[in-house]
Amino acid sequence: MVKMVLSHIRDGKVYEGSIYKTKVLKSFGAGDSYASGFIFALHKDLPIETALKYGAAASSIVISKHSSSEAMPTEEQIKQVIADGEVRFDD
Repeated sequence: MVKMVLSHIRDGKVYEGSIYKTKVLKSFGAGDSYASGFIFALHKDLPIETALKYGAAASSIVISKHSSSEAMPTEEQIKQVIADGEVRFDD
């Protein structure tokens, strides 16, 4: 089971990021949503550590929903997952 992600940059520094608890309904869309969250955060000039969190949160949200395109999260949803440490569901 994956417990963290790593990011290596040119100067040799390695950044570790965590993952977020979720219910996995499907795995497709996980990589695309991770990359989208990560790149979005970098585009906003957020630190790499935060970009790793954005990527992981976006991916956790997308794999918990049936449709990848409709599951793409807003920044507010990403921030909520980061704050909660998991994807929350209304049961």
